[in-house]
Amino acid sequence: MISQRVRSLEITAMAMFTGVFVAFIAQGLLLLINLTTNLSFYGRWSVLAATPRDNALGLWVCAVPVIGGLIVGFMARYGSKAIRGHGIPDVVQDAVEKMLEFDIGQLPVVSRDNPRQLLGILTRKGILTARKHQIDHENEVQPGWI
Repeated sequence: MISQRVRSLEITAMAMFTGVFVAFIAQGLLLLINLTTNLSFYGRWSVLAATPRDNALGLWVCAVPVIGGLIVGFMARYGSKAIRGHGIPDVVQDAVEKMLEFDIGQLPVVSRDNPRQLLGILTRKGILTARKHQIDHENEVQPGWI
């Protein structure tokens, strides 16, 4: 059996490795941000720090975030599902918005093939309960990590 001191040293070593690894990733992201800023505002390939403040685009500067948003939207729509985020699926999100908009406490869930076939009822309480379980699961400490 591994002693508690050895286990603590192992965890400390893993934490140090993780910290160094994440620091390198963060530096890489900063370089990517610098590259994107230089390309977007100055049309140059450089990873040196630059500010958009001194650009010469004039009013066209307003188009830069719009283009960026369109690129991200395109990636989210047609790219990997992993970049679309987490949380309530779009259908449930739409249902929640309708429930709030029309002050409805519940909605019928019907079959896609036969809209007259009732599959269940979606309630505010059910949505909140499911979200609470999701949050509780996210906050669980996995065995073996501590």
